[in-house]
Amino acid sequence: MENKKISLSSSIIAGILFSIYGLYTVFANPGENKILFLVLVVGLALLIYSAFAEKKGMLVPIGYALLLIRIVIMIFSAEGVLGVLAIILSILGFIAAMAMSFVFTSEAVTQYGEKVRPFWFAPAVLLLVAMVLNLIADFSVAALIFEIIFLAACLFDMMWLAEPEGKFASILTVSDAVNATVSNTVNNVGVTVADALRNAKAGVETAKTEVEAKLETAKAGIENKMETSKVAQPQNSAEAQKIIQAEKEAQAQKTAQKLFAKPANKTVATPATAQLREEITISYGVAEELRIYKQLLDEEIITQDEYRERKKRILNKW
Repeated sequence: MENKKISLSSSIIAGILFSIYGLYTVFANPGENKILFLVLVVGLALLIYSAFAEKKGMLVPIGYALLLIRIVIMIFSAEGVLGVLAIILSILGFIAAMAMSFVFTSEAVTQYGEKVRPFWFAPAVLLLVAMVLNLIADFSVAALIFEIIFLAACLFDMMWLAEPEGKFASILTVSDAVNATVSNTVNNVGVTVADALRNAKAGVETAKTEVEAKLETAKAGIENKMETSKVAQPQNSAEAQKIIQAEKEAQAQKTAQKLFAKPANKTVATPATAQLREEITISYGVAEELRIYKQLLDEEIITQDEYRERKKRILNKW
């Protein structure tokens, strides 16, 4: 889109400059040969129309061909070596302009366009040298000004025909290239930042997943320990009861041995004495067993219900 704007601007500038030069030749050369004058006017009119209408057709090479015919005829009236050289260079310049415009406005552009395009400024260079020689031979301020105008018109016309790959057109599109570069850089930075944010988010999600997995593992370990503790508790209670019973029996035996040991110099105990000894032994054993179960309750090894059940059972035996 930007190249189209540059092309339009180049063609309009060329049309304006050709129009100014045409007005100059109409009013500055009233006594010129009518045929040459007509050829000049028609050639400029074709170039002006093509430039303003932006039509890259055969009217452009035809316009340059008419200007070439006028210059070729003028060679017979040239004066001096510089004048002849100037006309010869002008002829070469118009031949180059006619040939290039033909290539750029016909099907030949597909075959020769890329080869000719790098030299789009060649006609203007040849016309510039011819202008310098003309000014050396016959200097005139007005001629200098309008020759420069025609030269610029030809330059912009060739630029319009050769765009968008013409060197001058490329210079005009530098700002567009810079804008495109800046835009691409900004886009690349935006993409980099977005990637960094995505990577950071992915890292956070990964860390979150790992923490959750560790929490689940810890929770499972705690639950397993609790289940193991629940399963082992009855076994521990049963083992504790066995140990308690064994300790109780051993303690009762020791106590009975101490309290009721038979002295060597004493007589054999009567049945009443034996019964009293048995009652004391049982009473001591019950008290000791209740004390042990109370200690187990205080240490939370058995529950309150279990303690009451054991207590009731022991007292019923008594």
